[in-house]
Amino acid sequence: KGVTDENGILTFTDIAYGVYRLKETKSPEGYLLNDEVRTITIKDDGLTLEESFENLRIRGSIEVLKVSEEGTKLRDAEFSLYQVLADKTLKFVEMKTTDDQGLVTFENLEYGNYAVKETKSPVGYNLNQETQMFEIREQGKILTTSVTNVMIRGNLQVTKSSTDGKLLEGAEFTIYARADEKLLHPLAVATTNNEGLATFSRIAYGDYWLVETKAPEGYLLGESIKEIKIR
Repeated sequence: KGVTDENGILTFTDIAYGVYRLKETKSPEGYLLNDEVRTITIKDDGLTLEESFENLRIRGSIEVLKVSEEGTKLRDAEFSLYQVLADKTLKFVEMKTTDDQGLVTFENLEYGNYAVKETKSPVGYNLNQETQMFEIREQGKILTTSVTNVMIRGNLQVTKSSTDGKLLEGAEFTIYARADEKLLHPLAVATTNNEGLATFSRIAYGDYWLVETKAPEGYLLGESIKEIKIR
């Protein structure tokens, strides 16, 4: 039994006349064991026989699932894969984008350490800045992880006043989705306070209509419809 040196060479000396079996019993780190068995015949004095064995690199894959807070699978999220080098620095390998199932897969990765970062979020969502770390150690194994994105949300404050500048309490405002052209499905309602302010909180990313749906006492209903964009 012996172990190869830094040049990949192992030498057995003074082997007596006869027939032998030669096989690899432990592979180098990061490589698959070569299970081939060779027959070696020693029949001439002083003869040196040479045999060469090859090892295949251990390879695996990394699969990332991109979801919203509600568990919806998100497409068009961009992920970048990096190899973690011996000095802990990151070397860029490749970039991929999630499909309709929210999945991205980095395949056929050599034995080693890797990092995955989201480098572009889906439209309407905040970027997840967490770095995911992986170790490829087993042949053919798929390492999996799930990355969640938080939807972009904003607030809207509406001020209601009379033509002479008086702040008006009791005006009701309603928000509708931009696609709801006939204003049939209200999404949120807010009423102005004694300072003439109505506040809508945590409105999801998107386009909306803002409509006054009830006037303050003693005033006519405002007829203008305003388009609101949450970005």
